[in-house]
Amino acid sequence: VSLGACLENIKLAATFFHLQYQIEYFNKEEKYNILLAKVIFSDKKDLVVVDTRIEKLFKAIVNRHSAKLKYKKEPVDDVFLSLLKSVNDDESLDLSVIVDFDVIKRLGAFAAEGTRRAFKSKQFREELSCWIKNSMTNAPDGMPGFTVGIPWLFSFIAPAMIKRFDIGAIQAKMTSNLLTESPGSIIISTKNNTPIEWVRAGGLMEIISLLATNNGYGLMPLGAPVEYDDITKRLQKDLELQFFPAVFLRIGKPSRPTPIAPRLNLEKVINVN
Repeated sequence: VSLGACLENIKLAATFFHLQYQIEYFNKEEKYNILLAKVIFSDKKDLVVVDTRIEKLFKAIVNRHSAKLKYKKEPVDDVFLSLLKSVNDDESLDLSVIVDFDVIKRLGAFAAEGTRRAFKSKQFREELSCWIKNSMTNAPDGMPGFTVGIPWLFSFIAPAMIKRFDIGAIQAKMTSNLLTESPGSIIISTKNNTPIEWVRAGGLMEIISLLATNNGYGLMPLGAPVEYDDITKRLQKDLELQFFPAVFLRIGKPSRPTPIAPRLNLEKVINVN
């Protein structure tokens, strides 16, 4: 999913800079194949004015981030809801935008269950502890404490606490509360639950994230409700979805602005030969 979001940004950048592109996906069934796709660029024969929609989406990339803190209680604007519902034109994907409070409350239970299960895994806690950083960090990877609501002083010991102790019950309650107090949720589902469809779902998620950024909304991906097959199937049944849930987001206007975490320098992720 995250690679699909990355590809979508590459496509937007290519279009903005008047480049044609062709994407070739690699066969993930081949042993040891860790590559997803090859993108081939070429100059456009005829330069045209870039569509204003593409320009706005491209310029939103640098400001787009995961808004993990509380949202205002005001409902999602009807105009923006209509925009969200019209953004998907991929027949292999389904986009569900949920603003019914009773339904969102039920979704909170799925998020809490998945969160508790994740934190029972020592391997998960060890990996997460590597990504949580103190609030003074300049590290370009990871999540500084201020991005997830960890108090400044506690952010220095939080990684060790997460690694050593199962705080699933506490985290599950926090996640559930954040979700149920949000004015909306978004679920992107795939028709056949295949890797290529996960990539497409990530691309759609990125477009939604950029639109949200341009309209003053924040998004937070929640992996717990779609990480475990049994929970995902119950979620699918509860919402009467025809497709398989692959991406789960909460949406709303942030109650306060959050500084963007440090990011990797461009030369760290792109090699120009």
